[in-house]
Amino acid sequence: MVVAFILALIAMALLCFLVSKRVIRKKNIVLARLIDELESTRCEAAELLQEIVELKTMRREAIADGAEEPVVQEDSETQKGSEVSREDIDNFHALENKIIKEKLYLDPSFSQKEMLKGIGMNVNKFASFFKKMAGTSFPNYMQELRLDHAANLMRKYPNWSLEAIAKDSCMSKSMFYDLFKKKFGMNPSKYKKDCML
Repeated sequence: MVVAFILALIAMALLCFLVSKRVIRKKNIVLARLIDELESTRCEAAELLQEIVELKTMRREAIADGAEEPVVQEDSETQKGSEVSREDIDNFHALENKIIKEKLYLDPSFSQKEMLKGIGMNVNKFASFFKKMAGTSFPNYMQELRLDHAANLMRKYPNWSLEAIAKDSCMSKSMFYDLFKKKFGMNPSKYKKDCML
């Protein structure tokens, strides 16, 4: 009687474990799909941003050539004397587009100094400006792009080792594991295994 009860408990525990594992795997598969959609959306946004930058450049050139500038109502932020000018915003978007399209986040020589050269802003104003524009600090922004790149590599090249993926994403293995788990809620090996299903 006791043996049957213990076997029933073991069977119940095993069943609960398998069901739980199946649910977690399904959630991870959904998460992998969401990350794919995020990457796709980011690429689409980069293309749209490039079009906007090109249109604004054409507009500035037309104005410089003597065309009459259309009357544009200033938004409330600019009217309140915000430190961020339209030119700063345009420059930021152009540089952000360049970072994404040219994958500068994978270039170890690309730094905050390079970013400052691209937008012509002093160091003191940059940190608050970048946080206002990107919603995060410059180093965090670059890490987010690297992590998204790593997740994409895991799906695209399932035979690559996690060390190779970390290296290609410009991170040490330990940093990669820590940041990946923090961002995606699972360790890279679990993610890699679940996105192959």
